[in-house]
Amino acid sequence: MMGSTKRRVILASLAMAAFTLPGLAPAQGIETVPVAAAPAPRLVFSESEMALARAVARQPGLAEFYGTNSLRPVFTGPEGQSRRAALIKAVARAPEHGLPPARYEPLRLHELDGQGGTSAETELAFARVFARWSHDVGGGILDPKRVDPTIKREVLRPETADLLKDFAQSPDPEAMLVALEPQDARYKALQKALGAKAELIAPPGTPEVAEGVWKLGTTGEAVAALRVRLASIGFDAGAPETAATVFDAPLAAQVALYQERAGLPADGVAGPRTVARLNKGASAGDHGVLIALERMRWMVGHDLQARNVWVNLPEYNARIMEGGVEVFQTRTVIGKSNEDFRTPEFSDEMEYLVVNPRWNVPRSITVKEYLPRLQSNRNAVSHIDVVDGNGNVIARDRIDFSKYNASNFPIACGKTQ
Repeated sequence: MMGSTKRRVILASLAMAAFTLPGLAPAQGIETVPVAAAPAPRLVFSESEMALARAVARQPGLAEFYGTNSLRPVFTGPEGQSRRAALIKAVARAPEHGLPPARYEPLRLHELDGQGGTSAETELAFARVFARWSHDVGGGILDPKRVDPTIKREVLRPETADLLKDFAQSPDPEAMLVALEPQDARYKALQKALGAKAELIAPPGTPEVAEGVWKLGTTGEAVAALRVRLASIGFDAGAPETAATVFDAPLAAQVALYQERAGLPADGVAGPRTVARLNKGASAGDHGVLIALERMRWMVGHDLQARNVWVNLPEYNARIMEGGVEVFQTRTVIGKSNEDFRTPEFSDEMEYLVVNPRWNVPRSITVKEYLPRLQSNRNAVSHIDVVDGNGNVIARDRIDFSKYNASNFPIACGKTQ
């Protein structure tokens, strides 16, 4: 113990040596301060403070905050209870963001909070979860450049030290954490869509429905299971008209309501698609919503209310937005989803606009789709030009298209103006 204390004192004393060694000229460009005016450094730290310093040393954001905060606790002490409660409440919203709840250790936080929240372990656990949560909701879990090198997007992620400082100084820590979450209306719409899908997931242990086509008049134990599973997610057909194993009109009505909510044809027949969706719970479509939420988190910090062109690649649509309001939209053409043709994902400032740009039709499309049509009618696909190898437009009446096939067609198609 004494040796440890001595080392801490020696290290602190070394920091003072620059002010006290005689005969040393001040370094060029550095303002000197009289020793008496310099703040007195702390020479001794408690064991809990040293333990905290060692624990956060490998996490730059936390190390910076606690270093500049004189290793004072945030989640323990007089004001720690309200801050712990705020963080516990925030991470409980992880499913609403499509984030994995276990990543934020909710059970452990509850356990440590229940123990009074006075230990160094509590401070460290809550600080680490704060850093993780603020990182994820404030800029996404993933680095877009590591997801795909073709994604050119700058994530304006706030510094952990700055956020933790704001949190410690906030009179309303709960409101501060809410403000960290994306506020864009499109993000809220995605959250709503995810929540609607979550409502269609039957609780664990609910009987599954056997495969088949269950419709008005059919009977069997699968019909009884269908009643139970639908009722567990809010589609209660009420008391059976005859027996639970008989598919009656009220059950058909509830099946149709479920299908409508699930995005399936609402015909009231529990066929293979309906049964599979009902048994599976979360559909493959949820994956797309989760990806879209992460992409929106990458754009936190960017002014999405400014005038911008918003291109939705999966929707094949481009919109001009002003103040979050759509003022124009048009259909778009995007590349195939492979390495050679994929349309890149990026955000940048538009510097100029090319009107009616020159472009070429890929040869595979020219010979497989356009050449047969030109052979039938030389004036077909009139919206494009027929050009030679030098890019010069050739009059169609000068070309005998019947002489060529896919392997020897020497002419390209495109738009020159």
